[in-house]
Amino acid sequence: MFGPEAAVETSFAFEFDFTPTGYAPHWTYIGTPYQFQRHYYATVGELENKGEEYECAKAIDMTGKVKHWVRNLERRGFWLPLAKGKFYPDFVAELTDGRILALEHKGKVYATNDDSKEKCNVGALWEKKSGGKALFLMTVVETGRPPLFDQIAAKIGDETLADIGRSYNVSHSTISRLKA
Repeated sequence: MFGPEAAVETSFAFEFDFTPTGYAPHWTYIGTPYQFQRHYYATVGELENKGEEYECAKAIDMTGKVKHWVRNLERRGFWLPLAKGKFYPDFVAELTDGRILALEHKGKVYATNDDSKEKCNVGALWEKKSGGKALFLMTVVETGRPPLFDQIAAKIGDETLADIGRSYNVSHSTISRLKA
């Protein structure tokens, strides 16, 4: 249904509006061990302090090309249309050049299921229809794929993250300590 030849329509009308109000998470990040610097709101909503999504949030927060970002809230934040419902990417960032990055992270076991394929196709179509104003990325941590830092850097054109990882040849948690 959402293959490259499908007649699906979306537009850049589906965009995130960075406003000072309207962010109401059910629970918030506790603020340790990493202190986020570029989250748009004073608190980061609905993010654990461990795991792959946490590592992804740190990678977004550390890049110099991110002006600010938000942990997108399920059923209350930015969404893209699906065949049967809506898709809420995990993170939305405004880059320093004004582009918007919508990022969805998938665990290895979910990366190739039909739901993920549909989300990836809709995100790619949204990016294409944006006229260069938006980027969509689905990140996955798995053997044979670049680390999260490199996946994000490649998408937004920021070698800073990739250089940190290559120069020091260290883990993501060590990079976090180096940047803090």
